Amino acid sequence: MGEAKDTLDIRGMICPIPVLKLTQKMKELQAGDTLMVIANKDNKTDVYGWCQKNNVEFTECIEEDKLLKFMIKKG
Repeated sequence: MGEAKDTLDIRGMICPIPVLKLTQKMKELQAGDTLMVIANKDNKTDVYGWCQKNNVEFTECIEEDKLLKFMIKKG
């Protein structure tokens, strides 16, 4: 897994909270920065959908135990 500038943990959160947290965190990052998002499997569609809607590059997804770790890159 690549190097992340910052991390966002959205485990246990239900929509719309993960999307709001993701939006806020990405505003704090600079273009080209990578964010690691730690989520439950239930949040998978929230993260994928948000990336598509906001033209954010989804670079990687790793499943560890019962968690997902997404790497997304701000354009």
